[in-house]
Amino acid sequence: MPAPVFTSTAYTATLRCLALLYIVLHCLTLPIPLPTLPIPAAHQPTAMSGQPAPLRQLAPILNDRPQPSLVVATPSCPAASPPSSPVLRRALALSPVLLPASVRPRRDSGTSFQLAPPLIRRLSGRSTQTPKLDAGGPVVSRRISTADLPANLTELPIVPDAIRQGTPMLRFTSRKRQQIIIGIDPQTAWIFWDQKPRFCVDNIQAIRIAADALVAKNLHDLYKVEAAAAERWLVIVYRTESNLKTLQLLAPTPEMAIAFHNTLDKLHNYRVEMMGGLGQTPTTFVLKHHWSTIETMDFDQIRKLCKKLHVNCSKSYLRDKFDQADVEKNGWLGFSQFQEFVRLMKKRDEIDELFSIYSTNGVLTFDSFKEFLAREQKCERSNSEVLRIFSKYQVKSPEGLTAETFLSYLLSNDNPVITNEYREEDMHRPLNEYFISSSHNTYLLGRQFASESSLEAYIRVLQRGCRCVEIDVWDGDNGPEVYHGRAFTSKLLFADVITTIGKYAFVVTPFPLILSLEVHCSLEQQLSMVNLLRMILRDSLVIGPSDPGLAFLPSPSDLKYKILVKVKASTPVKAESEPETLSSTTSTTESEFDCEIMISEQNSAKQKKGKIKTKIADALGELGVYTQACHYRNFGLPESKTVNHVFSFSEKSALNASKDTDGQLAKHNMKHLMRVYPGFLRLTSRNFEPHTFWNLGVQMVALNWQTYDLGLQMNEAMFAINGRHGYVLKSEILRPITPKQQGKEELGDNSKKARFVVQVLSAQQLPRPKGLKTVDPYVVVSLITTTETFKRRTESVENNGFSPVWRETLFFYYNYAIADLVFVRIEIFSNETLQNDVLIASYCAKVNALKHGYRHIPLYDMQGEQYLFSTLFLRFGK
Repeated sequence: MPAPVFTSTAYTATLRCLALLYIVLHCLTLPIPLPTLPIPAAHQPTAMSGQPAPLRQLAPILNDRPQPSLVVATPSCPAASPPSSPVLRRALALSPVLLPASVRPRRDSGTSFQLAPPLIRRLSGRSTQTPKLDAGGPVVSRRISTADLPANLTELPIVPDAIRQGTPMLRFTSRKRQQIIIGIDPQTAWIFWDQKPRFCVDNIQAIRIAADALVAKNLHDLYKVEAAAAERWLVIVYRTESNLKTLQLLAPTPEMAIAFHNTLDKLHNYRVEMMGGLGQTPTTFVLKHHWSTIETMDFDQIRKLCKKLHVNCSKSYLRDKFDQADVEKNGWLGFSQFQEFVRLMKKRDEIDELFSIYSTNGVLTFDSFKEFLAREQKCERSNSEVLRIFSKYQVKSPEGLTAETFLSYLLSNDNPVITNEYREEDMHRPLNEYFISSSHNTYLLGRQFASESSLEAYIRVLQRGCRCVEIDVWDGDNGPEVYHGRAFTSKLLFADVITTIGKYAFVVTPFPLILSLEVHCSLEQQLSMVNLLRMILRDSLVIGPSDPGLAFLPSPSDLKYKILVKVKASTPVKAESEPETLSSTTSTTESEFDCEIMISEQNSAKQKKGKIKTKIADALGELGVYTQACHYRNFGLPESKTVNHVFSFSEKSALNASKDTDGQLAKHNMKHLMRVYPGFLRLTSRNFEPHTFWNLGVQMVALNWQTYDLGLQMNEAMFAINGRHGYVLKSEILRPITPKQQGKEELGDNSKKARFVVQVLSAQQLPRPKGLKTVDPYVVVSLITTTETFKRRTESVENNGFSPVWRETLFFYYNYAIADLVFVRIEIFSNETLQNDVLIASYCAKVNALKHGYRHIPLYDMQGEQYLFSTLFLRFGK
C-alpha cells in the first residue's frame, strides 16, 4: 500500500496540536539552580526432529565434496546472578577453542578477542512482569567499548555499596534536570533510579565520562553548569526496543563517576563471558569455579542451567545428551560426566563428516588442507600463505590439524565470509566515480518527529564508516543549533556537532568526509558557523581548491584526512558559456530544502510557495569548494556542467527526473555528483532500497541510519568491501565513457544470466525472541536485483534454537546488468501458529563479494547489532 499523502489542511491541524502540547510542556519546565548533592556516608565511593539426510548425499549438488557445521554460542541472558547449581562450581577442563570470526567486531581489529576493541551488549528481552525473570537478551556486539575484555572473569564483580544501594546524581534531559537516586542491581544487572528498574546493563551501547563526552566543555552553555563539573559528567547510551537513548548524569564527585563507569564495564564483561559458557569461547568453560558445593546434578538441575544460559532446545534433546553422558545410568552427572555432557552439546556432526573426508587417522595434513582450500573454498593461495594459516592452527598435533583445530580455522578470520581486501589503486579516481556511504538526518536517534537529537548519532555513523553526514542548522540563543526543523526534536549546539565530527571523522578511515549543510539561520549566525568550522577543524577543512585549473574532481586519495563542506553558493549562476574548471563554478541561491511535509507532493504549483529560501553568506558559500549544492532546473543548463556542483533530490523527485529526462540523470552522474535522500513522508524514518539509485549512478544515496531495515542492510553490504572505507568504485558501466567501454550494453539492460546456490546447513545458539516459549527456526534467502526479488525458504526445525540442522539446498536463477548491485539477504524466522512468524536475525551481502565454500555468517538483530554467539553455517556456490 502506498504511503498516505498528507493534505495541507490535515497536516496544519496536526502540527498546531503538537505545537500547543509542546508549548505547554515547555512552559511547565522551569529552570532550577544546580544543587550541591549531599553524599550520605553510605554512598561514599568504595573500592571498586527426525534424522537429517546424510551430508554425503547432498554434496554433489555443489561439488564432489561435502560440508560441515558450526560453533556453539549462547544467546539471551536472564538475571545475571551466579548460578546456584553446584555442578557448575568446578573446573571443566575442556580445551579452549578460538572465537569464531562472526563474533568479532564488524571492523576487523587484527587482534585476538581479548584485545578486540568493540563493545558488547545484549538485546533487551525484558519481561512484561518482572525484570528478574528475564533480565537481558541475546548477546550481541557493540562497537564503542574501549576496554579490553578480560579472559576468565569467573567471579561476579563486586559492586560498591553506594552504587548497589543507589547514589544521588543529577539527570539532565532536553527539558529539565532532576535529582535521582541511581544504582545497579548486580544480580539482575538492571540499572534503576528512584526505585524503578529502567534498563539492563546488556542494553548499554557506550559509556562516556568527561574526556569522551565532548559536550563537557559546553556544559555551561547547554545546562548552565559550572565548568568545574565537567569531570563529574557521565553519559550512558543505551538501546530500547526501537531506538537509542542517552542518559546524561552529573555525579556528586569525579570518583563516583569513574566508579560507576568501571562497575558497569566489569559487570558487562562478566555477563558476556557468562553467556559464552556452553559455547565455543576463547577460554575454558567460564563456570568452572561454580563446581564446589555439590558433587552431582540431576536432569532437572541440568535443564534449569541450560535455560539460564539460554540453550533453546527441546526437553527431549537435552534428555538425549544427558542420557549419553550418564553412562552408568545413575540419573545424575558427576563432574567428569558433566564434562562429557558439554562435549556432546558442542559436538557438530557436519564438521566431523567434512573433516573425515580430508583427514587420515584423525589428522589433516598440509597437503590435504591445501586441497580443501582449493576444491571446497575455491581459494587459490601460495604455499607460503597456506603454510602460514596451517601453522597457526597446528597446535594440537605435530602432524597436522585435528578436528578441533580444523573447526577453529573454519570459525576464524582466516575463513572470511566476504572479500574485503583494500585496494589502494581503486582510490585514485575522481570523487564522482565512487559510491559514497551517506547519512540522512544524521543527528536523530529515532524517527523524524518528536525524536531525540544526539551527538551519539554522529559518533555511531562515523564509527561505521559513513562519509557524508547531514547537519540542519538553525538560529539559536547560544549560537547556531542543529535539529530537525518544525518536527519537535531536541537540539544540539552546532559547535558540539563540529567538535564531535572533528574527533571521530577519521577513526575508521582516512578518506574524506563530506558535511552536507542545510542552512536555515541568519547571516550573523552563518558567520559564526564559518568561524567554528575553521577554528575546530583547522587544517582538516578544505577552504580552497588545490588546483583552480582542474577540470575534474580530486580523488579520495588526494583528499585523505580532509573534510569537505556541501553548501549552497552565495551568488547566482551566470547563464553564459559552460564553466569547465573549479575557478569558474557558481550555483543558485535557492535552498534544496523543500517543505514537502507542509504540502502535498502532488501539488507542484503550491509546492514552490512552500520552499524556504535562505540567503547564504559569502564566507560560508565559499566553503563549498568541491561540493557546491545547486538547485536542479535542467540537465542542459550551465549549472549542470560545473565541475563541483551537487544536485540533491528527494527519492520521488529523482525517479521522476530519471523518467522525464530519458536517461540524462544517469549520464549526468557519470561525471558529476548527486545526492538522493528519503522523502518527508517517511515519518518513521524507514528507508528505500538504495540500489535503485546506485543503478542510476547516484554517488550519495543518503539513508536513515537509525533504522536497520533492508535499505540500511544493503548499504552496509555495499560498503563492507574495500576495507570498509566508505568509498566504493562504481562499475565501469556507471563511469565516464571511454573507447574501451564502447559497445557495452546500455544502463538497465539485464542481459547477463547467472545461478546462485546456497546450501543451508545448520545454526548455532539462536536467541529466543521475547514472548516466545520455544524457537522453531527456518531460513529465508532472498536474492535482490535492481528489477526483481527472488525468495526461497527451508523447512522449520521444531523446538531447537540451539543447534538446528536443515541441510537444504536453495537455487536461484536470475538476470542482471551490474554485478555489484545484486544482493542476498538471509533471515531466520521462528515458525508460529498463533501469530505472525517472528524474525530472529538477519544478514545481508553483495553476491559477488561472497566467498565460495563453507562459511559461518554473522547474525544481526533488528537494530543491526551482531549476536556474539549466534551463527549460521552455509555453503555458497554457483
